[in-house]
Amino acid sequence: GPQGGPPGGRPRGGKIAVITKQPIAFWDDVKLGAMDAGNELGYQIIYNVAEGDNDYASQVDYIKQAINAKVDAIVIAPNSQTDLNDSLQSAVDKGIKIIAINSNVQSPDQNNPLTLSLINSSDFDGGVAAARNVVKGWREKGYDVADIQKIGIIGSTASTSDMRILGFTDTL
Repeated sequence: GPQGGPPGGRPRGGKIAVITKQPIAFWDDVKLGAMDAGNELGYQIIYNVAEGDNDYASQVDYIKQAINAKVDAIVIAPNSQTDLNDSLQSAVDKGIKIIAINSNVQSPDQNNPLTLSLINSSDFDGGVAAARNVVKGWREKGYDVADIQKIGIIGSTASTSDMRILGFTDTL
C-alpha cells in the first residue's frame, strides 16, 4: 500500500489494547497471536490479563489505562457481562473501537452495542461435543446411556457456561 502500509492503503501504526480473562495457556496463545499480528500490521499491542475469569475489577483498570494510552481499539475477553459497561462506554465515547473475544457484554442499548464485533467459538456446540464424548466413553466401558444417574457440571464464567450447559443437556 501507499507509504509502506499494508495492502488496502490503510496507514500503519497505532495502539491496540488486548485484555484477556486469566493467566492460563490458552490466553498465552492469544497474546502470542496478538503480538504477531501487531508486528505484521505495524500496531503496538498493549497486553494485560486479569487474575482470574471472574476478576472484572482489574479489567476495568486495564480499560482505563487503554483510554489514557489513547489506543485505537480494545480487544477484550470480558469477565463480566455488565460490570465493564461503564468503562467500555467511556472508551466508545472517546472513539475507541471495542472487539469482544470469547464472550460478550450485554450492552444496555441493544440498538447501540458497545462492541463492534464478537469473535468466539460456539459455546452451545462445545456442550454438544462434551455430551457426545461422555456418551461415547460410557458406551466404550460397556454401559447403557440409560444407566447414567447424575452428572455434575461446574460452570466457570457464566456467560460461556450457560450455553455450554444447554448444549450438553439438550444433546444428552
